[in-house]
Amino acid sequence: MPTNYARDNVISLASAREQRSGKPEPKPELTLIVRATNVQADGEVHRQIGLNSAMSLDELHNVLNIVFGVGGEQSPWRFEDQFHQPSAPDTNLGELLPEPGDFLFYFWGLWQFNLQCVEMYPRDNGTPRALCIGGSGGVLFHQINKALVRRLSEVTNI
Repeated sequence: MPTNYARDNVISLASAREQRSGKPEPKPELTLIVRATNVQADGEVHRQIGLNSAMSLDELHNVLNIVFGVGGEQSPWRFEDQFHQPSAPDTNLGELLPEPGDFLFYFWGLWQFNLQCVEMYPRDNGTPRALCIGGSGGVLFHQINKALVRRLSEVTNI
């Protein structure tokens, strides 16, 4: 029975680098498609948002304020994971939503927003950090996305 010697001698480049440096390879950034929902007595408002998995929760707070139009005043806010444990503002979104189906909660004042990861895609350099791609309840995509690009470029100094 012939043996494929080339295949038997293949070493993963990522694992060789990890062994040499002692540090694991950084996780690649992904685009997370997140369904954000706010349920009120008079109706529901939904947004589908493409987000960078490396985005901090502090940055996501700004994105959600723009996407839902609630950021005009100072209100207490926080994020909780799917087990209702508080999450630090510097936590990366990809840590809390590592798989499609995972979810977290965003509280702004007395309002609660449910965030669920629907899909994940590889990112390229031209992909915006955040983009509103769908929704209900009077969505003006071009205005929301223009505000997102302007705000995120101010924050990240692009």
